[in-house]
Amino acid sequence: MKRRISQTYRILCSIQIFKKTIQNNHITKHLFRDEKLESSVGYNQDVINNIVKRMDTVLNTPEYVLCSQDEEITTENDEMFFIARGKCKVIVRDKFTDRFEDKNIRTLESGSHFGEISMLYQCNRSATVISINYCTCAKINKQNYNELLQIYPSLNDIVR
Repeated sequence: MKRRISQTYRILCSIQIFKKTIQNNHITKHLFRDEKLESSVGYNQDVINNIVKRMDTVLNTPEYVLCSQDEEITTENDEMFFIARGKCKVIVRDKFTDRFEDKNIRTLESGSHFGEISMLYQCNRSATVISINYCTCAKINKQNYNELLQIYPSLNDIVR
């Protein structure tokens, strides 16, 4: 019973943290707009709950490496991330004939996501993502993503 209460509490806390992120994220916002409501303020709470209960919350310190370029995807790291609070920088290491050079490609902020390409296609990571400041993220692994696909088949079209 204690474990069930703990799990319920974790989900409720995660919903509070990630509700706005899920509503504003490019991928997830299309899933749960309440089609019965014409205004953009209507959201289906069941969809939010289904997504959040399959995510794990991750708290990162500044300069923490969330994923590294060329990292191989395994069952332990086959996940994509959603940023709820904080900022992360995306760095790509370009190879020149005699040296490597790191290029800061962009800054990801609240509501952004990353890691979906590697998770979906089981390819190496295409960039390194590092937290700039204290950062709260949610991650969803391939298995949980596939569970969401069973409930929301259109998710794959949105992500790809």
